Amino acid sequence: MAKPINRSSLLVRTLLAYSVYEHGNEGGTASAVELRLGPRSCMLVDNGRGIGLHRDGYVTRLVEQLALGQAEVALHGLGLAVIAMSSPLMTIEARRDGRLRRQDFSWGVALAQVSDDPGEGASGTRISFTLPESAPEIDVEEVTEQVDHWRKAHPGLRIDVSFDHTHAL
Repeated sequence: MAKPINRSSLLVRTLLAYSVYEHGNEGGTASAVELRLGPRSCMLVDNGRGIGLHRDGYVTRLVEQLALGQAEVALHGLGLAVIAMSSPLMTIEARRDGRLRRQDFSWGVALAQVSDDPGEGASGTRISFTLPESAPEIDVEEVTEQVDHWRKAHPGLRIDVSFDHTHAL
């Protein structure tokens, strides 16, 4: 019998898939990903183009599409919407075109509009989320198996993983 999938680990793998996509698809620029895991928290940082926070309502529309059962759903955004709706706190930061944009969510609801400030440095995305105490702890073995698979499939993408069993990130 197959081991059931840990839903917390699935959210981490879903988030990591965005960076793998940013590496492997046309126009994608990610060559490095850092994944930091706590028992019920995750922070992902990549050096890609920076997620689309510059598009008005990008994440909010993805959440609404999923939550309201709209007929037109942006499939590429389903994972991010599910993570946002599963987390008491999710923060997205995107550095792109000399700007740093940031937005926080709680249970899928934007806590404020996207902040838009000057942003020095290389482009990229940082997404962090925390899961409730009732969620299972992230299964590091399950995440590592997926990471190993993507490392083999995308040798030009460096994926570094660290896990702190004692602290939330």
